[in-house]
Amino acid sequence: MEFFRESKIPIYERMWSIMQSTSPSVFVNSSREGISRVRAGNYAYLMESTMLEYWIGEDCQLQTIGGLLDSKGYGIALPKGSPLRDIFSQASRIKFLKFISF
Repeated sequence: MEFFRESKIPIYERMWSIMQSTSPSVFVNSSREGISRVRAGNYAYLMESTMLEYWIGEDCQLQTIGGLLDSKGYGIALPKGSPLRDIFSQASRIKFLKFISF
């Protein structure tokens, strides 16, 4: 929820204010709890898109709405001296130059 708490974008500031003041609380302790509340009805759960895709793959009664709220990159960890380093570095450069899209 840091995204909403720290945002300076008016609509997200308003969403944060509403989330904080809603009773019963809209906050959950786990993704599983959030998904359970969605299944029960009258609840929208915001989560990282990759995890959401997983849950939707598990339950065809779930769906996404809208697009991404923001975009974040991912890092790739490899052991020091890995022969895969050059391959991933080259793929990253190609992606950066927009020759291909992942």
